[in-house]
Amino acid sequence: QPVKMAPPNTGSNPPLYRLRTHVPSGSRTTSPTTTSSPPAARTIPLPWWFLPPSAHRFQTLPLHPDDVIISSGIKMGTTWMNRILSLLLHEVGDDGAFLPDPVQRDDLPNRRGQTYPEACYATRALRSRDPFGIFSRVPDGRTAHAAVFGDFVGEELEGQPRPRMFATHLFGRRFLPERLFDGWEEEEEEEGEEEEESAWSCEGVEWKRRKVRTKECQTATPNYDRARPSNSGTGKLVLVLRNAKDALSSLHHFRGLPQDGWSGNRHGPGSFRRFLLLDDCPNAMGCAFSWIKESDEAVEALLDGASPPRALVVYYEALVRDLPGQLRRLHSFLGLPPLTDAKLSAVRSACSLSSMSGSSTGRFRQTTRKGGIGDWKRHFDDGQSREFDAVFNRVL
Repeated sequence: QPVKMAPPNTGSNPPLYRLRTHVPSGSRTTSPTTTSSPPAARTIPLPWWFLPPSAHRFQTLPLHPDDVIISSGIKMGTTWMNRILSLLLHEVGDDGAFLPDPVQRDDLPNRRGQTYPEACYATRALRSRDPFGIFSRVPDGRTAHAAVFGDFVGEELEGQPRPRMFATHLFGRRFLPERLFDGWEEEEEEEGEEEEESAWSCEGVEWKRRKVRTKECQTATPNYDRARPSNSGTGKLVLVLRNAKDALSSLHHFRGLPQDGWSGNRHGPGSFRRFLLLDDCPNAMGCAFSWIKESDEAVEALLDGASPPRALVVYYEALVRDLPGQLRRLHSFLGLPPLTDAKLSAVRSACSLSSMSGSSTGRFRQTTRKGGIGDWKRHFDDGQSREFDAVFNRVL
């Protein structure tokens, strides 16, 4: 295959240049650094399209009880789950027929491809001005952005018909909407603690995030043991997970092969080695193992004592092996009427790989690949498999 380079800092491809875009990794208990190059263990690399104020807006978003948030790791099934939930919630009726107003469907976020809240300017005026300069980071940036996320802004995403759907690569209690986790209270402030502003920073532009208590600034992760659940939050979370080895294999092929290959060369360490880096992984959204760990803790928080459950974990492999069964699980979790055979058949057909990669499904084809289970076996040798397992077992 010819070597192609993706836009900076996306997927497995090494960035053409390194964006000075970082999120304080322990923002609930850690004060922000002021150096131009924060310590790698306290930063998370972000894609070229990431907008700090939009991520903050999403984090503080007021939620409705029927809001659904999809949180999925890189190359773990985000596009597929987005399509499935759009069909179940809004596009297919109980008789198996597509609902009317197809033009309206095309004009709404998430209908023809995911629209990440952290990638959209809040208003049309901001999108026009582009104060964070995201459209200048890649060639023909506005077109490239719209090809993946659509021509939408945050106000339109928040104003979509209920039940609203939000798909994101943001994860865990630190970055998902706070109101999912209402009722989680930390211990009373101890003597000597003081409040400081945490900030997102993006190429020299700082965005104040919120007040956090910062007694021990060297603490790099939130102290979840201090939380006390009451499950008074609102909204629902669908977490999509996949065999991490297959996620790495898919990431390796995403938007063309990376310049440093699988095992590394003069251009870099290679897809395999980059994926295993725990403290300074350069891939977008950082270390996948940390992503899974924090997501697991968020799900545990939402499931503890909640009735009905407000979190559902869906495995990519389960979707491949038993799509009808997983559609029924999702339909029930969403609180919809019993799933009819006609609707099941129509949704199953519309979310197939051939349908999603077709010309009539809009932006889905931009991020849809062949998928599959066990593709990692074509890439890993025995030593790499053992090394991967050791890291997985140590972290998870």
